[in-house]
Amino acid sequence: MLREVSQTHGGRSVPLNCLSLTGGFAQKPRLLVQDDDPAQKSYRSIRMRWADSMDIGVSSISPDVNLKFRNIPAFCAGIDLTPDRPMIDLSSLTFIEPSAVVYFGMFLRHFNSLGKFFDIAMPEDQKVRKYLSDQQFWERFNFRADMVIQEGRLRTFTPTTSPGDIIDIERSVDVAERVAAEVYQILDRHPQVGRIGEIVSELVDNFAIHSRGPLAAFAMQWYPRRKCAILSVGDCGIGIRHSLSRNPKYGHVAGGAHYAAAIEAFKPLVSGKLLGGGTGLTEVRMAVRELKGTVRLTTGDGFVEFHPRGAICGPVPFDLTGVQVEIEIPT
Repeated sequence: MLREVSQTHGGRSVPLNCLSLTGGFAQKPRLLVQDDDPAQKSYRSIRMRWADSMDIGVSSISPDVNLKFRNIPAFCAGIDLTPDRPMIDLSSLTFIEPSAVVYFGMFLRHFNSLGKFFDIAMPEDQKVRKYLSDQQFWERFNFRADMVIQEGRLRTFTPTTSPGDIIDIERSVDVAERVAAEVYQILDRHPQVGRIGEIVSELVDNFAIHSRGPLAAFAMQWYPRRKCAILSVGDCGIGIRHSLSRNPKYGHVAGGAHYAAAIEAFKPLVSGKLLGGGTGLTEVRMAVRELKGTVRLTTGDGFVEFHPRGAICGPVPFDLTGVQVEIEIPT
């Protein structure tokens, strides 16, 4: 059981609710999660800060907007889904980061699977428009996944794949090893290529084992001015809460918040599998921490973020099925 902590407020010590190993969340909890320290072979506590929402107030596209992890759920929440064929206005889009590409692709793919398709007002910015066109984004993501597979419209790794490409990942037994090998080739000069390859392998393996969806997406980009690399893997499968609740040991997460299930999934040996424990997300978090990077994850209408200074969790303004992960690594 994790201990209860307190916080000084108004000159007095006020107890704060914590996440126990078996319990759930209070309405606005201050959380402690166990963090395996490989050097000490023991656990230390990470204080997890509550955020009312990851939304930074962007519910529709505004001029000169950069779509990224922190505002793409709000943008999707602002799309009117009531028409038979909704319109998505991207005319003011000037930049889109890998995690937003993946999240938006999964948004389209999810609703395509429900028989809803979209009309798109294309970006007026020629660089963004050309990028999405060169990646055949609309032909791949504004159609049902089974049609994309059957018609051979997948974009897979090739010898000419560059860090900016949006790659389709088709679920198979050995897909994690194959994707990791391709990432090694692309990033062969990066000093942390081994660790980055391991992180990608674990994320893709989680998709292959737990998602139940046929396709995931992978995107990556270097940012020399920000001195970081961002990579993202996402799917629109069953999501963490549903996946964990298949195991009776974690059945209690079924009626809880999505972010609560995500926190549970980052603990060592937690898995929706009936046999054996899960270490994938735990290993991802530990590897990213060693690189002084940040892990951000959305699932359903919840998010968690582990960064070098601590962690936060809370709701997002759109409930998207599946799991979407962003890894930011300093370069």
